[in-house]
Amino acid sequence: MIRIKVPTSRTQKGPRLVQTREQLVVDYDFEEDDGTVVWARLVFQVILAFEYRDSSCIHAEDVLPSDDVRSTKQSNYLTETVDLWFDAVGKHAWQQSRGGRDRFKHFTVFFDNACSINIIAASCETAPNNDIEAVL
Repeated sequence: MIRIKVPTSRTQKGPRLVQTREQLVVDYDFEEDDGTVVWARLVFQVILAFEYRDSSCIHAEDVLPSDDVRSTKQSNYLTETVDLWFDAVGKHAWQQSRGGRDRFKHFTVFFDNACSINIIAASCETAPNNDIEAVL
């Protein structure tokens, strides 16, 4: 698990996803007890796949604590995705020099009453929340 500072519960406007070729940015808001809204950002690098599921159709195992992002090296989704990637481009020397198939993980983020997101990527990092709402 990756511990995050801003919980994924109590989101009113998020999550908001922006994808580029190799990156997925997930911005989300959290409403404090006093009504103050704080924005946070998760950045996934070298993404191979992601799945968004509305809260009405998430898997029970994807319901997670609001201050954690699950990170695992073993799942059917990870194996299936990385095997496809490996057959297509993963066996090339350049991909092997970047860490090959071993660099990928299956990340899961759960947003109470909103959704869950499963991501196959090389990394997940939190980013500063420098006025995220103004950028959106």
